[in-house]
Amino acid sequence: MIREEKSNDTFGCGFNKRKYAGDAKRCKELGLDFNLHCMGPKRIKRYLKKKYDFEIDIEGKDRFDITREAQAIIYG
Repeated sequence: MIREEKSNDTFGCGFNKRKYAGDAKRCKELGLDFNLHCMGPKRIKRYLKKKYDFEIDIEGKDRFDITREAQAIIYG
């Protein structure tokens, strides 16, 4: 289950809208959890280690691949 998407009002200032608008669209196309994607690679890694005692390798991967792996662990 994917959490609700963020609306444009929740992105904050103009810089954040520009930064995250493309990512939000791509996450929707790929079926990824955008809220998880916004955490970033290091926070996702810490979250999985703390909550699920599972460590993923983030070296050499983009944010979408890391989000896909984390989503499979959390929701899968």
